[in-house]
Amino acid sequence: MRLAATVLSLGVALFGCSESITEPDEVEVVMQVIEETQFASNLRIDLTAMTKLQSGVYIQTLSGGDPYALEAAIGRVVVIGIEGWLADGTRWTSRDEQLFLGATSTIRGLEDALLGMLPGEQRLAVIPPHRAYGRLPHLNQQGAVIVPAGSIVIFKIYLHQVTEV
Repeated sequence: MRLAATVLSLGVALFGCSESITEPDEVEVVMQVIEETQFASNLRIDLTAMTKLQSGVYIQTLSGGDPYALEAAIGRVVVIGIEGWLADGTRWTSRDEQLFLGATSTIRGLEDALLGMLPGEQRLAVIPPHRAYGRLPHLNQQGAVIVPAGSIVIFKIYLHQVTEV
């Protein structure tokens, strides 16, 4: 019994204080707010023409898809083409990607924007930081920051294909 009390005391001493320790070079991250952001004119963002999802992601259908095809849903695999920008108009990505919805490592806001899309559909998505990269910067393969911490990301998404698993 004494051993258990000692272990418990040691655990509290070791782990109970760890939250108050801060790194000297820690920087406060300012999270961008979609509704307060002035978007670059080349992005043609009009929040009043978009639908705000419960997650805070804004979406706008730019062109419809095949109404007889499978729609993007959790548990299905999608093949997409995406272009990504920052709110200031800086393009930071353009690629094709295959994702397993519900079990992928992509940002949650992109998955939010994909749900319900049909093959052939094109959609614009404005994703708040908490559904994008949050308080961490996103780095390229060389280690350079391509999406600063706290940033809104904008995607133009083209859904090529949806398949059942």
